[in-house]
Amino acid sequence: MPRSDYEALQKENQELQKSVDSLHVQTRQLQAQLIAAQQQQAMVVELQKRLEEAKQQTNAKEEEMRQLQERWEKFKGDRRKAMVGRQFGEVAIGDGRVLRNAQINALEDDMISIRHEAGIVKVPLAHGGDELRWLACFDDQDEADSLRRVRLNQAKALASQLKVSRPQAEDSTGRMPSSSEEAAMLRQTITTQRQSLNAAYQRLSSENASALRGVDWNSTRPEDSGLINVFAQRRALLGLGELDSLAAAIKANLRKLHDLETK
Repeated sequence: MPRSDYEALQKENQELQKSVDSLHVQTRQLQAQLIAAQQQQAMVVELQKRLEEAKQQTNAKEEEMRQLQERWEKFKGDRRKAMVGRQFGEVAIGDGRVLRNAQINALEDDMISIRHEAGIVKVPLAHGGDELRWLACFDDQDEADSLRRVRLNQAKALASQLKVSRPQAEDSTGRMPSSSEEAAMLRQTITTQRQSLNAAYQRLSSENASALRGVDWNSTRPEDSGLINVFAQRRALLGLGELDSLAAAIKANLRKLHDLETK
């Protein structure tokens, strides 16, 4: 065989060997990737299984919680029914008064009615004093729910008040009210609302004089007072939500008034 043919064959053999070696490397890499993919697939299957188990456990726990909540609500309802007619030699309520020869007349919608030697008092259960709250199983969640209901009722009452105080769409002659007439009615409503807000603050201040010492209160524009708008002056007091609701209603009417005056 001529040397040139031998060298050509040898070179071709080397090239083929390189290709074979490269394919071996690629094959090992693909095998490794396949194993990794199989492991990941197995992991996915395992994770899916664990996820389904977790969902089942979650559903079971949620059902347990629902049943527990039902039992708790029944227990609480039975406790509150049993309170009606109960007598006390004396019992304290949240404003500091001590009622003597007291008897619970009714307990409905978180309001408790108590007859005592000086008359009858009806207060929210949230203000019923520690003993009454304990007997009624009145907890922090009840207090939060009660406060939300109070705010909602206040908002509804303010909306009704505003609706009544507004002029009708047409007067007896069929004339539509002017913007100036509606603005005048809004100003009157805002004045009334500010009076209500100042009165609510005075009640709260008389009950919590030490806690409210030094807070900013603007009786002319009470909705702008620091107690309502400045975080540093906020206080953790039951009753502050009423001030917030009244102030929010005033601000809403002020925005309406501004819109009317800029038309």
